[in-house]
Amino acid sequence: MRIQMLFKLTLGFLISALFLTACGGDAPTPTPTSQAEEFASFLATTVPTVPPPITPSPVLPPPTAVPLELQLGDMSAGEYTFSLLGALNSDLGFTPIYEGIDAVSYALAQGGTNLNGPYEFILWTDILTDGTTEDTTAQIVFTLPASLEADTYEVVGRDVMANPNDIGVEIVTGLATQRFGADASGTLTIVANGGVGGVFSGEFEVTVGDDAGNTVLASGRASAIGFKPQESAELIISGALDAAPSPDELIYLLAHDTSTVSNNDWRIDVATVNTPTNPYIIQHRLYMSPNIAQGSYDIQPRASLNDARPEEVDVTAYVELFNTEDGMIIEATDITGTLEVINIRDTFTATFTLTYKIDEEQEVSVEGGVFYMNKPAQ
Repeated sequence: MRIQMLFKLTLGFLISALFLTACGGDAPTPTPTSQAEEFASFLATTVPTVPPPITPSPVLPPPTAVPLELQLGDMSAGEYTFSLLGALNSDLGFTPIYEGIDAVSYALAQGGTNLNGPYEFILWTDILTDGTTEDTTAQIVFTLPASLEADTYEVVGRDVMANPNDIGVEIVTGLATQRFGADASGTLTIVANGGVGGVFSGEFEVTVGDDAGNTVLASGRASAIGFKPQESAELIISGALDAAPSPDELIYLLAHDTSTVSNNDWRIDVATVNTPTNPYIIQHRLYMSPNIAQGSYDIQPRASLNDARPEEVDVTAYVELFNTEDGMIIEATDITGTLEVINIRDTFTATFTLTYKIDEEQEVSVEGGVFYMNKPAQ
């Protein structure tokens, strides 16, 4: 038994040796690897690279229209934006040269003053003109009728305004070197239009052209910008003189009297100009205490320009008529009347009535006033 088992072992070794020799017995024996390393190697060579899953973008809801009133609510009162594109460019940003509304009367105005409209709505900005590197300024001017309710309106060029209900627009560069107003299209949307003493809020997008065909696209919005009224005066004379001069036939001012005997009075001057039907320049000059307050005051006569206003008197008046045909001066006598001071804060507004005599017997009655006069510095 042992011999048979030993024979079987010897035969097994010989068979194994022959097999190793046939397979290249001199080849190095590979270094055994762990099962984890073998599995990782298998995955690297057999499993394809899979990209990360794509997360779909959320579907955005349609934009919600934000009312213009709310958009203007994001702006401070007195703030505006103004941009230009085309023949002019506002690449330098927005610079208010002065804020807001300069209500200069327009030729189509009834009465010619801001008491009845229309008004001018003016915004300024810095600009760079096309083809240059020199900066300047530009203003856009809207001419508005006396009263416009909140709504969207079509505009026309200021040069082609046909009636007082038109909204005219023009664009003018600094020193008026370029002007656009021959034609215009677009809209002005008004949210608030307070007129004199009120505020303007709204937005615009207009295209304004010049005579050469150049155009400027202007857009912007303005929030609660105050209207500045225009200085004006009126005068109605009845009796011996009978005259109702238009605003263009009046000269008026508010000033401090420069005479050494004036007590530093405020002085209102309202004078007519001579016309073909009236040869007289009629000067009405009222002197008021520098401390005058809002209220009603009796007017006392002032015998000459060199007289001082008595300290106990609030208002005195002097009236003179100069005849341009013969150079004769007539000093009115028996002057009486009242002065109603309406506002004396930033601007001065007052109305007055006067009666006086000329040539000792002919009586004249006057109703008049000055409105929104800018108070000069003392």
